[in-house]
Amino acid sequence: MNLRRIFVAAAAAAVLGGVFLPAGLKGQDPVRTMTLVPVAGFGTGVNWAKAFSDYQGRGTYKDLVRLSDGRLIVADSRTYNFLVFNADGRFLKKFWKQGRRDKTSLSVYGRPEWISILENRLLFVSELGRIRVFDLSGKEIRSAKVDHPVNCFEALDEKTVALAGWVTRKDLPILRFVAVVDLESEKETVVMDMSSKEFDGPALNYTTEDGKIVTVELPLATPRPFVRRLPDGRFLAGFSHWPDVEVHDISGAKTGEFLLETPKNIDDLAFYAELERRFIKAREDIGLLREREGSRIVLKPRRAVGSIVAPGRLPKSLPYYYDLNVDETGRLRVFLLPEKGKNPVVQVYTPAGELIDRHAIDEGGYSLVLSPGAQGPVFAGEFVYALAEKKDVKGVPLRLMKFRLVDK
Repeated sequence: MNLRRIFVAAAAAAVLGGVFLPAGLKGQDPVRTMTLVPVAGFGTGVNWAKAFSDYQGRGTYKDLVRLSDGRLIVADSRTYNFLVFNADGRFLKKFWKQGRRDKTSLSVYGRPEWISILENRLLFVSELGRIRVFDLSGKEIRSAKVDHPVNCFEALDEKTVALAGWVTRKDLPILRFVAVVDLESEKETVVMDMSSKEFDGPALNYTTEDGKIVTVELPLATPRPFVRRLPDGRFLAGFSHWPDVEVHDISGAKTGEFLLETPKNIDDLAFYAELERRFIKAREDIGLLREREGSRIVLKPRRAVGSIVAPGRLPKSLPYYYDLNVDETGRLRVFLLPEKGKNPVVQVYTPAGELIDRHAIDEGGYSLVLSPGAQGPVFAGEFVYALAEKKDVKGVPLRLMKFRLVDK
């Protein structure tokens, strides 16, 4: 196994798997809290252990889309199944079970990551290195090669998608960007990248037995690009470490921009101290490095803390938000990085970028499955459709839920 991947996997398991979110927003507690109240009758009679039989922790089922007739589709990223539920949350069927084909075939199906629905009739699916388009019977309509990882994407029309991706090949500069892709020609047009932005993220150096030194960036310290489609067909583009958000049309042309409100008084030092502690603990607890027989690894911290924070300024190496979400009216919800153990905090903006609300979300007896890059949760009026884990239950905790969002 690639040593770099071992380190990243260990750190991700400790930070994301442990549901760790960095400290922040001190002194800016929301003035109110909204509560997620389960809607009675939704999902009644569903055997969740059977419906989500392949559940193996967060990341197994991580993307959700809702059709205009109320049906909900959940992507199973392990088996390439797509689970369909009706408007009342009752399990209907699996779209199909393609499985993996002959590896020599160009049609071999990989691990689906993200999904996007277009006009309630086409399902777009991103894999590692490919984007596929299916109708709702499971028939493949189109397939296009993408030669880099995709962080998230949105279908804009039948043959065009906007995607957020990154290039980490050894022979090319590291690049994180937003692009518009023509699925017929497979041509990518980069419309936004972070090359002009300052970034000084924390990292750890480690040396192998032969003296080779490799630098590993810490999880959550690496900027993540995002795209989110607006109801009028345009899309938003942004990076998790900067508050500026751009608006682009289907051709990729920039049509507007606005700034998100920046949190103040973030405890930068505490954030990185905790992150480094968890990184090292992951190495000790999981013992992944020891899987390499006869290899001795020495960990050398290069940077334990990020840049010092000036009052009112966003530190260059600390993520501002964890996820973005656009509802059916075009309102943007920005999921901020709350203090560890606290309720998620959300800022709500109009499509023009006007901040109109800020509140915490009391999840009650559930925990929302928030996967950066995923479509869900789905906000529809006073209701929220989401994948959520039920707390304090044995067996499979995952549920497909319909909540009512009410003032606490």
